Amino acid sequence: MENFLREATTMGKASTSLSFLIPVVFSDLDGTLLDHEDYSFSAAEPALLALHKRHVCLILASSKTRAEMTAIAGETGAGGLIFENGGGIVWPGGFAPVSSSGTPGPDYLCIRHFISSLPGELRKCLTGFGDMSVADVAAQTGLSLEQARLARQREFSEPFVWTCTPQELDEVAQKASDRGLRVIRGGRFNTLTGQQDKASRLLEMREGLSSACPPDQQIWTIALGDAPNDAAMLEAADRGFIIANPHGATIPELEGERDGRITRSTASGPSGWNESVMLALKEVDMINSRKPAHG
Repeated sequence: MENFLREATTMGKASTSLSFLIPVVFSDLDGTLLDHEDYSFSAAEPALLALHKRHVCLILASSKTRAEMTAIAGETGAGGLIFENGGGIVWPGGFAPVSSSGTPGPDYLCIRHFISSLPGELRKCLTGFGDMSVADVAAQTGLSLEQARLARQREFSEPFVWTCTPQELDEVAQKASDRGLRVIRGGRFNTLTGQQDKASRLLEMREGLSSACPPDQQIWTIALGDAPNDAAMLEAADRGFIIANPHGATIPELEGERDGRITRSTASGPSGWNESVMLALKEVDMINSRKPAHG
């Protein structure tokens, strides 16, 4: 931790003239804040309470839809959302920046139109959520019927099952790229989406929130995630935490780990999240205590 504090204090001196750090937490859901087995966040409640008491903004970042995440935000006290892996965002507390460098992702109808435009031999290989009933999505994902209904309320991305060769999927990915879309490859599902991701949205939200800060304050982003698709978000944050994941693909060593900006938790899931957030808050307190008092 001292390694990180020395680095962070130096960065603060160089870029903010000893600005007071205002932490904002960006968190993945499944396997990070939510337990892989039962989707509970009970082990993270002490850190969630600490964030609430300190009025620290929590922003949830997930591949889930806005509809899926809204209830979770209410339960955890989250103030903002990055949904569908960056396809869309909800600013905390209704905040709307005067200007933003981000652009909306391609909407769902645009993505479905692209799927419909694929040559027949490729189209038959692709079965998206839009091609499935609620019961089909539930059967494919293991979600309840109500959860599957919310998962089908898509705005900016389309998960799909691919039944043909990887080479044919490469062909779809190239056609998608030509239309400003991209294919994210996964295990059970692949996803068609736009160019935005969790990392670009974190940077956009940091910029927007910073625009509302007094000159002597600085937004300090803290990011937590457990899977490879969280890696770029962790690198983009001022402070990152890789949550131990015994159930899936792990994140390879990141550049930020070498300079102490990114740390791996010892515990997994919400227990690791709780451990990491409490450490991050302690670090911010120590950095701020080294700065001269206001006035």
